[in-house]
Amino acid sequence: MFGGRHSMKVVGLCYVAAWLLLASSVAAQAQASRAKTAASYFARGSEFQEHGEFDRAIADYDIAIAFDPRFERAYYARARARLARGEVESALVDFNRAIELDPRHAAVYNDRGYALSEIGDQVAALADFNRALELDPRFARAYYNRAFVRIQQRDYKAAIADYDRAIGINKKYAAAYNNRGYVRVAMGDQAGALSDFNRAIKLDPRYASAYGNRGNLRFARGDFDGAIAAATSMSSITSPSALSEVVGWFRALSTRTVFTFGTGRPSF
Repeated sequence: MFGGRHSMKVVGLCYVAAWLLLASSVAAQAQASRAKTAASYFARGSEFQEHGEFDRAIADYDIAIAFDPRFERAYYARARARLARGEVESALVDFNRAIELDPRHAAVYNDRGYALSEIGDQVAALADFNRALELDPRFARAYYNRAFVRIQQRDYKAAIADYDRAIGINKKYAAAYNNRGYVRVAMGDQAGALSDFNRAIKLDPRYASAYGNRGNLRFARGDFDGAIAAATSMSSITSPSALSEVVGWFRALSTRTVFTFGTGRPSF
């Protein structure tokens, strides 16, 4: 009798174990199916975002996250789409969640730093750029963005150092040359600034800010003949940026007013 009861218990336990294994398998299959569906919506959302269709991209990211609430890349992508639409606060919520899910994704810290900079929280932005660079010391855009915060803090030497690092990593970084030129103007290094503006224009012949800064610097240095000669030689260039500089030079010469130097904004 005892042996029969024991056998029944063993059989019962086997049934329970089999049921648990089946339930676990079904759950795993369901989870895999949800993850696959989430990935499909994420992929389509990424295509929409690449073509500037941010509303449709966000709608797909919403669905991807509904299927997989731990889909870090979907939160990050949705945050960037929201930033592109100017929805900074909503983007910050998504950046925060993405960092919770993956605290070692340097690009998320950089982009959250950009968003924080946009709302004026330069201290928090600086902390995020620092963290991004701890995770990826060759992250040129993070150096570029951190330099912008340094400019706001009037820490020009640190800003120059960051632009140097960004350019050292990416020697074709036109915006970094332009912004370093701006800082060199502020530090009284006009020759260095002119070299940087020239380099930025060489890399990007349609870079309006660099043309404006270079024209302003030439006027500030009293190089009126050089400005006029350069404007004349450039009069056949159809680039809107170049034409803007031509118009600006002549306007400065006629009104004796000086341009305002400008920097490129942080980027994400």
